[in-house]
This record gives sequence, structure tokens and C-alpha cells, in this order.
Amino acid sequence: MDGWVISAASDWIFVIVLLLSLPVFIIGWNIVLKIKWRQLVVNTMKKMWYALRRLWHSVFGSKIIVEPKKVKYMKKKSHKKQRPAPLYTSARAMERNAQRRSEMSSYSAQSTSVSGNASGMGAGVMAPLSESMQSRNDDFPSFLDDADFANMSLDDIQLPTREPLNEDIPDILIKKGYQVIANPQIGAMAVDFVIVEAHKIYVLLSDNDVGDWLADEERFNGEDPLWFSESSHRVSPIFTMNTEIKPFSNRLKTAGIAHEVVPVLVVKEGTIINAEDMQKTWDDMGIIVCRTHLGGPDELPSVAQAMPDVSEAADISDIEKIRNAF
Repeated sequence: MDGWVISAASDWIFVIVLLLSLPVFIIGWNIVLKIKWRQLVVNTMKKMWYALRRLWHSVFGSKIIVEPKKVKYMKKKSHKKQRPAPLYTSARAMERNAQRRSEMSSYSAQSTSVSGNASGMGAGVMAPLSESMQSRNDDFPSFLDDADFANMSLDDIQLPTREPLNEDIPDILIKKGYQVIANPQIGAMAVDFVIVEAHKIYVLLSDNDVGDWLADEERFNGEDPLWFSESSHRVSPIFTMNTEIKPFSNRLKTAGIAHEVVPVLVVKEGTIINAEDMQKTWDDMGIIVCRTHLGGPDELPSVAQAMPDVSEAADISDIEKIRNAF
């Protein structure tokens, strides 16, 4: 009888590998599909860019300077076809619109009369424009007839400004049930507020540096983490907070206060351009990063959104102990 008899151990191994090959392939293919390749490549490129900038900084100097590009504007004799329409209509344009309406009304009346005489149904052929339709002509902007707008300098055009997010931070915190200590000095760092509840102490610091910042919380070549802007850099304010908060936390434990100390960075003037990518890093570090006033980006929560409501109020007797630990 011809056939393949499975007897040797190698035969059994071959059969087992053959049976497992398909499910292993399917599982591996699903794992490959779940990997976010674009995000992985972008994050890798960013880390390489951070490393190169830090290497340049450590080798060639203490300050990175990038020359801003100068943009030259060529002023033309007329910008009538390039500029957006103004939100008003010039007097000359209104006069011409009125003249056109008058001509159209007279033409419509003549057409109605001629058509009515010819067919006997002139009443429904063509009627003058209604007042509501005529008035719409006044609403159309006419920058082609506006010499002042056409000759306006580019420097006179104001871009829309960012609307500030105005928050009364102490009032927000008190309404949420916190005990608030304003303007304390923790070690060498002056912070805005120390916020106390039953089990946690929040140390709130406002970041008032203007500009767009690329945040990084990793050390490189033994240097402190740096935040980069287009033309400068600075030590991460989050790193600075953690440096001062650790001994503060130790002093609290010595005084019998076992509260968890949570840093809160409030971006007030600038924008963290990679905030979305850094959010997981900040969460892992146990840090709250939020925004107020002109701070950004908008994806960051406001102070009112970031600070949770108090479930259990702080013991008043602990406040003096906390003050003594500054």
C-alpha cells in the first residue's frame, strides 16, 4: 500500500509547522496592520531632529541662532483683482447700481407692454424687479470701484488676532473647593499658586514665554531637557518644576504631610506646537499641562477643564505645615 507514514519525529514537526503556518501568518499580518507606520516614522524623524540639534548645540556653541527669512513685497499699481472684497460699497458703486436698476425697470416695463400687445398675455410675461430683489444689489461688495481700498498698503492690512481665554484662576480654584496659597516661593522657584485638597497638592506655574515652542522632556548627553523655538532654546519649565518639587515633597513628608504633589504648567502666552505628541509623555510623568489667555494650542484644556472638582476638602491644620515646607 503506497502512502506516507508519519513515524519519525521530523515528520511530526513538519506536520505541526504546516498546520500552524496559516494562523501564525494571519496573526502576524494583523499585528503589522495595527502598527501606525506614519506616526512611527514621524516620531522617529522628530527624535532624530532633536538629537541633531542637541548635538550641534553641545559641539558648536551654547546658543542656536536661525536667521529669519526676509520676505519682500512688491507693491503693484493696482491690487483690484487680488484683494478680497471690502465689507462696504462705495458711493460711486451705489450710484451705478441705482442707475442699473432704473434702466432694468424701464426695460422690463417696455418689454411687458410690447409682449402684452402682441399676445394678449402681457401681464405675466415680464414684470419689473421687486423692491426686495432691487435692494440686494446694494449688499454686494464692490472693491473694483473703491480706489482707496485698491491702493491700500499691505502694511495697513491687519490679520485676525487670537482671542484671549480670560480666566480668573483663583476664583475657579476656590469654586472647585481648593485651598489656595498665592505666590509662594518653593526653593529657588517662584510659582503662582499652591493648591491643596485632602490628598493632593497642585503646584501651578504660568509659562509666560512668547513664541512657538517645540517641547522635549528627554535628556541628551547629560544636558537638561530643552524646548526649542525658531531662533532660541531654553530649559524645559517642566524639568525645572520637577527639580524643585522633589525636595519640597520630601520636606512635606518630614512634616507629616503625605499628599501627592502634582505639577501644573499653564501656557499663558506661547504655543507648544507638538503638544499633541507630548501629551502621553506628560501623562506618564504625572504632569498637567493646560492653557489660558493667549496660550495654545487649542487642543490643550483650559485651567477650568484641567483641574478636577474637589471630592474631599483639605484639612485647615495642614495649610500651616505646608507653608512651613516652602
